[in-house]
Parts: sequence; structure tokens; C-alpha cells
Amino acid sequence: MQNSQSFSLFKSFSHFILFFIISLLAACGGGGGGSTDSGTTTGPVPSPNAVLQSIAITPAASVLKVGSSHQMNAIGNYDDGGQLDLSNSVTWVATSSGKITLNSSGMATAVAVGSSTVTAINSNSVIQGSTYLYTSTYGLEGSVSSPLALNLDTPHAGEVNFGGPATNNGDSYYSVNVTPGASYYVSLTGLDGDAQLMLYDDSGFTNQLCISQNGYTSDEKCYAEGPANGVLYIAVDGDDTEYNSHKGASFTLTVNSGYRDEGVAATGTAVSLTLNTPTSGQVGTYIYGYMTGGSSYIAPITPTGRYTVTLTNLTDDVSLLVLGNGSLVRCQIYSTGTADATCSFQAEYSSLTVLVSSNNTVAGSSYTLTVTEDHGAYSEEGTLSTPVNLASLPYSGQLGDIDGYSNSYYSLPVTASQSIQIQATGLDGDLGMYVYDGDSTFTTDACRTFTLSAADLSCILEPASSGTLYIKMVSNGSDGTSFTLTATPINYVSEGTADTPQSITTSPVFNAPYAGQVDSASSYYQLNVDAGKLYRAGLSQLSGDVSLTVYDDFNLITMLCSSNNAALAEESCQATPSGSNVWVVVGGSTYGSKFDLTMDRIYVQQGNLASPYDITGSLPYTGGETGPGTSGTERSHIMVALTAGKAYKFEITNNTDPDLDLWVYDDDPGYGWPPACTANASAANTAFSCTVNPLYGANAYMWLTSSDPYGSSFDLNITEVSFNTQGSLATPINIGAFPVIGSVGISQLEHTGGVVDATNSYYVADVSGGAAHVNYLIRLKNQSADVDLYVYSDSSYSSLLCSSIAAGILNETCTGLIPADNNLYIKVNGASSGFGGTFDLDVDHDYLVEGAVSTGNGGSLVINSIALTQGVAYQGQGQGLTPSYYYLNPVPTGNHTITISNMFDSTCVWIYDESDGKFNSLIVDYSTANWLTPDKSLTYNFTSGVFVEVRGCGSTVTGTAFAITID
Repeated sequence: MQNSQSFSLFKSFSHFILFFIISLLAACGGGGGGSTDSGTTTGPVPSPNAVLQSIAITPAASVLKVGSSHQMNAIGNYDDGGQLDLSNSVTWVATSSGKITLNSSGMATAVAVGSSTVTAINSNSVIQGSTYLYTSTYGLEGSVSSPLALNLDTPHAGEVNFGGPATNNGDSYYSVNVTPGASYYVSLTGLDGDAQLMLYDDSGFTNQLCISQNGYTSDEKCYAEGPANGVLYIAVDGDDTEYNSHKGASFTLTVNSGYRDEGVAATGTAVSLTLNTPTSGQVGTYIYGYMTGGSSYIAPITPTGRYTVTLTNLTDDVSLLVLGNGSLVRCQIYSTGTADATCSFQAEYSSLTVLVSSNNTVAGSSYTLTVTEDHGAYSEEGTLSTPVNLASLPYSGQLGDIDGYSNSYYSLPVTASQSIQIQATGLDGDLGMYVYDGDSTFTTDACRTFTLSAADLSCILEPASSGTLYIKMVSNGSDGTSFTLTATPINYVSEGTADTPQSITTSPVFNAPYAGQVDSASSYYQLNVDAGKLYRAGLSQLSGDVSLTVYDDFNLITMLCSSNNAALAEESCQATPSGSNVWVVVGGSTYGSKFDLTMDRIYVQQGNLASPYDITGSLPYTGGETGPGTSGTERSHIMVALTAGKAYKFEITNNTDPDLDLWVYDDDPGYGWPPACTANASAANTAFSCTVNPLYGANAYMWLTSSDPYGSSFDLNITEVSFNTQGSLATPINIGAFPVIGSVGISQLEHTGGVVDATNSYYVADVSGGAAHVNYLIRLKNQSADVDLYVYSDSSYSSLLCSSIAAGILNETCTGLIPADNNLYIKVNGASSGFGGTFDLDVDHDYLVEGAVSTGNGGSLVINSIALTQGVAYQGQGQGLTPSYYYLNPVPTGNHTITISNMFDSTCVWIYDESDGKFNSLIVDYSTANWLTPDKSLTYNFTSGVFVEVRGCGSTVTGTAFAITID
């Protein structure tokens, strides 16, 4: 809490500074004759010959609420020390008439918020005095000598002006009757300006209890703990530093009863608690980010007992801290709002301390505090070497806690080979249960289970392999617990009879078994199957010894297969039923057993490499199957006669294996590499396919392989794939313009996904961007069949420029000069394949090499380069990575600029200055790319001829075109 004396000094000093500044601004005058004013004398009456020295305006620097009036006085000071009230004889002037109005006698009326300089001028206009008059939206309430009386717990709508530098310092004063020694909190809410809240314990407003100085319109809250007198005094101060903007504030002022700390904070001793008895408590406030106090309680407890501390019926946020023997933290909880706070723990000491503190609340809180003894102390039972022998059940046990490291040990005689369920019920704490089958060293558990909510625990041994179980109970990070331990034999019941077997209408399959059981006799089942197909009957997840027998008839005479392995070993056998049903008998042993029954269809190979299974005439083919694994002795080999030259789609559906593979070979009974197409299932019963485009032979041969341990069934559908045509003679498909200068990465026109039937598809390409002397290059690639390429120079497709009709599916290529109208008309014909096909079509430039440099007789250099004309651009080109050569010789002496521009692709340039033409004197070596630097220039003072070598750069293999200029 801020020191009240320091705050008062701060206010007085700030008012003094502001008053000093205003005094400097006030006009002062001297001289003049004696006064003839009939006003009231405020000091010694001046003599008749006294000279007026100055005029003082009172009150000085006042704050006036808009709409109210105030009398201003002009006091004349004379050279003989006399004073006289000149208010009615001076001229009153206000600098801001829009803020206040003045009458002739100095009565000021506030009109609008602001400030004004008020000046009184004597009759000869020589002597005058001035002061400030401030106008505010708000006024003041109460005073130091007569504060405004408030009612407890009743909101008051108040106001305060901005605290200007007048003798009235801008505070509103209030008082409220309270109970001496009680606690109260005071709040200013709903502020529309800056204000400060101060609480005092005396009528002189000097003994300050609390001060709140938050931001501009932030709520102000103060807490008064135990005012000594029966009255609480309150001052609300308008902001002294921001009055030019805010002009005071309105607010709601409320004084509420508060809560007090109990125990150590108030009396020096903790409040004593009685176990299992609710206690009404309270705690004081938490304010300004630090704890002003707290309530303290103490209760005697039993070491190692379990206890719960609860706070209920809260009126506000609190924090709960529970300590053992005064320092050991057992738990710490922060309540939200009025939610209950609960702490449960295992005691390790003889006394319990409960601390309750306010949790970021002004008023504090009341609550009901209860310490409950949940149970007495628990302790360990048995040891690792000497466990408690549980001769009879149920057994009431317990488990102590030493910070979560307590164990109790037990031994339990059971019947070997019988399934048994071990349960721990009635827990009042957390627990972990470990069951060891015949392991007296408690090393390898057969079953374990945990709880973190005092829920029942259960372990099942199917079956118990020995005659003794060893059980360990572990404190699971809890506080100990009691429990009841039981062991219940599991008795199984036989299903079905020989006369009325249990009917399983949907045959159980791999990974989807039927859960059955049998006692010491037998269980009988009837299952649906497909006659003549191979099946595997299986029993798994056994809890006892059983046998398996499969019959082909209802009267159980014709046995198909049987299995009778050692105890707990899985049983299985294979059979091929003659009818649509089989009868399965599961025989039990002494204590019966549970089991999972499966009747899995085992699929077999169809055909082989030497004699594939022919499905010609059986399309769509249903009921196909392939054996397990991928070796040649298990996969199925299937062939079908189709029409050569046509394209076919091979689709697999209804596959039981999620990883079934299909390989199709084109007229290749030897299944050589590569296959014509392959496909793989993504999931069971999910269609997948591949297409042979086209089939060149008269037959298709298939491999089908399964990774499933039982193989797979499937259906196969083979459909013919038809081709369409693209474009027409009148309206060919426009595949674009080439080249597009400046476009990133464009080196050719590409038409992917071309298709043609046995007739023609038509296309047109605009090659106007190329130099007239540059050849075109057209490629037909990625063909699925034998298709042919024809290139024309006219839209009627009559003037043939080039054709390519290579046999088979080799790429077709045409090249030649770009025609006069800069359009290439392209026709793709599918007649050679008989049925058409698919392809991709490219249009590119076929650049040429220009000029040459060679070695003549005797090693002399022979120059046959392209001659350049100074100042004239030459359209050049270069093929692939082979250079083209250019020269200008002689060159006039002086600086000349060589520019490479309009490049179609990455271009490398070498420039030489050489009089003998041997390309020895290298000036510059650089590369550029058209989409990065369209033009590249070099200025150099050449002394002889200029020789230029240009070629494609980097990965450019088709070459480049460009313009070269020497100025």
C-alpha cells in the first residue's frame, strides 16, 4: 500500500507547479490613479492618493462544471498596502467565449468543456489581472469537512472533476458507517475517465489504508482490513495529468463487506479442525499480485491413514494447500469460480495443516471445510519369500503405501489345467495386480492388470498350468487400498448335439472365426460349404485340450479328416466335402475349453506353364482361383483366344486376397519378360485392371499369384478397348504456337494423349516464331500400336512435306523446312495397326550448323564462317551442342558492341579479337538463357577482326536460334 503522506505531497507539489505556470501566464500591470470603485475593501483601505499596482483574480485557476455559475472577484492592490474589490468597476474579458460567459460584475457561467483565460482590466486599460478558469463535464461531491454519506453494499453513481490547479484540488469525498475491525472492499467501476481511489481511517483523510491507481478507465479496487473506527472515509481524485483531454470522470462507487483471514493470519494460531465434521470458514482478499493473507487450519491425524480434504460452498476462487507436519506438500489445488476443491492422500505424519488463500479475487471467499478420514492405515501383507497362503476365498486383503512402492504377496492353490478368473474387488485406492502361474519367485507374470480409479481388477488364466498361483499386489502410484480377492473356476458348456448340431449358416473364414466352447463331452456344428472344394478346418485360441473331427454326412459316419494334437496345441485338417454341408465335432477334455473355429476355403492352382487353363468362350470368367504363394507350382496359368491387333482390358473383381497379382503376356505361352501389362489388388473385393494396347498375337496368357496362405478366388472380365479419332480435315486440333519467346522452360510443342482409330487424326501447329531458314522436327512417340506420321504444308492436307511410316511401334520422325505460311498440318494414320492406338506428338525446331572452321594443309586454319555486316542483325542458329561461326573483318578501330538477342534456348557465346583468324585471342566467354536475360551485349575496343562462336548450352540438345549484331 502506498504511503499516504508521499501521495499527498505529490498532489500538493503538482498543484503548486501548475499554479506557478498559470501565474506566469497572468498579465500584471502597475501605475494609474487612485480608485473610485465602491466595491468592498478586502484589506486595509488604500489612502486617497494611493496608486493601483496590480489586480488579482479570485478564486485562481478554478474548475467549474458545465451549466453552473461562479462569481469571479477582482482585488486591487495599492502601493500603500491597501486592497479594494474592483469587481464592478473593471472590464471582464474571457479568451474563450465558447467555453464560458462573463457578465459585467465577473459572474462566470460554464458553457462547454475546455479552458479560458479570465482577465479584469481597470478603466485606463493599464492595470489588469488574469487567471485560468477550467470547465468540466463533472463536478465534485462532498468535501473534507463534509463528506457525502454512503450506504454499505449500495452502489452510488458519483463524479469527480479533473483535479485542476485550484485551491479545491479536485477530490470527491465520501464516508460510510462500518463495523470496527471488520473487512471491506471498495470499487470504482464504469469509469469514463481517469480517477484514483483512496481509503482512510480518519475524518481528516490523513491515515490512508489503501490506494488504487490503475490506468485510464480501468476499474479501481481497494481493500480495507479492519478499520479501527466506525467510519470508513473515501476520496476519489480526478486525474491531475490528463485533464486537458478527459475533464474528470463519472463512476459507480460501491462499498461491500469483505471476508477476513482465519487462523495464523488473524490470531497467530491455526484453527483446530475436527475430523469428519464440516467447518464454516472464510479467507480474505488477494490483490495486486501478492497474497495479503490466508486462513490456516490444523487437524490431528493417524500416520499412514487415508484422508480427504474438501472445500465446498465457495463464494469465489480460492487456493487449497495441504501440508503434512507443517512442511510436506501433499497437494495444491486452484479452484475455478466456485467449483469444489478436493484433495485425497495417504498420511505419513501425525498432524495435517490446511492453508486456504484467495485466488485472484477482491472480496475473498467463504466456504465449508471438511477433513474426512477415509480409512485407517493400510500395511503390506506377505513377503516375496513368504507370501500369504490363501487357503480359503474370498480373502480380505490390504496394501500399504510408501510413496507408491508397497507390495503385498499371496499364494493361491488352484486346479491345474482348469481355466480360472482372479478378481480384486471393493478397492478404495489404486492398485496393480500381477498373477504368476507356478512361479514362486514372482519373476514372469502370466497376467497383469491395473486401475487408476479404484475399479475392479480381473485376470483370466486359460488354463492355469500349475497347481499354485502367486499373486502380487502393487501400489499403483496411489495411497494404499483394501480389496477382496476371489478365484472363480471357468466352466465351459458344450454346444449342439449329434442330433441337433449348432448351425453356422455363414461359414467362418480366416480372421473371422466362430467363438465356440466345449465341456468334457463334445460340441457339434453344421457348416455350409461348396461341394467338391478344398477346405481347412481349424481350432485356435484354445484354453484346454480338444480334438477335431470333420464328417461328410449328418449321421457322422463318413469322416473326412481329424486332428488330435497335444494339450493346447492348435488343431487343423483338410477335407473336400461331397455335398454342401459338413459336420464338425469338437471333443473336450477334463475341464473343457473355449476355441475359435474356422472353416477356410483353400484355393488351388488352375492350369500350369505347360498346359494353361483355357477360358476361351467363358467370358466373363467367374469362379477363378489360384493357390497360396507365388511359385510356379501354386500360381494359376490361364489363356484366352482373342483378336490380334485389338486392345483389351483385363479386369479382376471379387478377389478374396487383398494382394492378388495379375500378369498378362501377349501371345507368349513361355511367359517371357516383359509382360504386356501387370496389375495388383489394393484391397480384397476391390476391382483392379491392366490394358494390353494392342494385342499383337492371337492369344493372351495370364499369371495369377496370391500371397494369402489360403490362396484367392476371383472373377475375370476381358473387354475390348476402342480408339477414337482427334480433329478432322476441316477442323484439325491446334496444338499451339512455337516457339514462345521468353517463356520459361518451353523448348517444344507437346500434344500428349493423342489417339487414332484405323483412319486419321488431324493436327495443326503454328511455327511462325521460328526463323524462315530453320527446319522443323516432328516426333511421334510412346505409341501403343503401329501408327504412321504425315506432314503437309496446306490445310487441305494435299501438299506432303514429309512422312514416316516405319513398321511396328518405333518412333516416327519427320523433318524439313518451315513452309511459307508458317503452319504445319499433321496427320496420324492408324491403318497399319488395323485398330488404331495411342501416342504423343512433339513439334520442335531442327536447327542447323552455320559456318565452319577447319584445319587446312600444313596446319593452317581455314575460315568458312558466316560474314556479318556491321550494324545489321543476322538471324543465326546452332544445332545441338555443335558451334556455328561468324566473323566481321576488318573492323574499324574503336569500341564496338556485340549483341546476342531473341534467343530461343540457352546459348553460349565466345568472342575473339584476332587478326590472323585463328581464334586464339579470347575476349569473353559467357552463357545466357532467353527467359533470364533476353539480350546480352559486350562492348570492346577491337583492334582487328571479330570472330564469334555460338552454340547451345548446358542440357540443350535441340540447339538454339538467335540474332547477332555488331555495331
